[in-house]
Amino acid sequence: MNHKNLLRSLAADLTGGLIYAIGLYTFALNANYAPGGLYGIAIIVNHYTGFPIGLFTLIINIPLAFICYKVLGKEFFFFSIKSIAIIAFYTDVLLPMFPVYRGDRLIAAIFMGLCAGGLALIYLANSSTGGSDFVVLLVRKYKPHLTVGSITFMFDVAVFVANLFVYRDINSVLYSIISAVVATNCIDRVMKRAVRRSLVAAVTESGQSVSEELREKGFETLELKSGDGGKNMLLCVCRDKDACFVQERVAKTAPDSLVFSAEVNITEKIK
Repeated sequence: MNHKNLLRSLAADLTGGLIYAIGLYTFALNANYAPGGLYGIAIIVNHYTGFPIGLFTLIINIPLAFICYKVLGKEFFFFSIKSIAIIAFYTDVLLPMFPVYRGDRLIAAIFMGLCAGGLALIYLANSSTGGSDFVVLLVRKYKPHLTVGSITFMFDVAVFVANLFVYRDINSVLYSIISAVVATNCIDRVMKRAVRRSLVAAVTESGQSVSEELREKGFETLELKSGDGGKNMLLCVCRDKDACFVQERVAKTAPDSLVFSAEVNITEKIK
């Protein structure tokens, strides 16, 4: 197991897991509604029995985790178990030491959805929080064009309906839907932001010198040479914040270049 990936995943769990756990325990638990997914089911069970949310999800996730181990690999299995355990610690041990929000239920639903954005950090670190997440990421493996948020939303429908029977209040259903819609958009925005890059392209006769200049600064480049010996095109994919810097370096090194940029989404992580 790669130690760098492990540390990255642990940092994502400690940060994203805490944000999500705050949403569950501080906002959703006492607002008399259940958000979507397995954690929503855990809140319903807690409503009836007082059974700890984190412990319930750990127990249910054991068989799902073994399925995940066979299908998605050993690293994902261990990372996910770690993520689930950390969130369980937050919800059952740490957060009960702090006060919970007991104000407007609509505000609680909105903040629960916003806190679900913490899940995106966990997903980006090649991990999950179990339950429907295993199924979501499995579907994403074979259907990468489907967004995480939209797949999650489909699994939430059953919990939406359960709210009506558990809390006997149509508002609980509406708050659950509002929370899921906010969560869907928040997760998708964070994940799209993480994979968004800028493609800087330059049409120039000084492709080699520009390429060397950029590589000295730590950027990877690709030069497409023309067959007639004329100007070549130089491509550089970089982070959004570096796009202006790259364009300035190209313009300084080869003033005669035609430079332009565009936003792109990468399908694999830049290492």
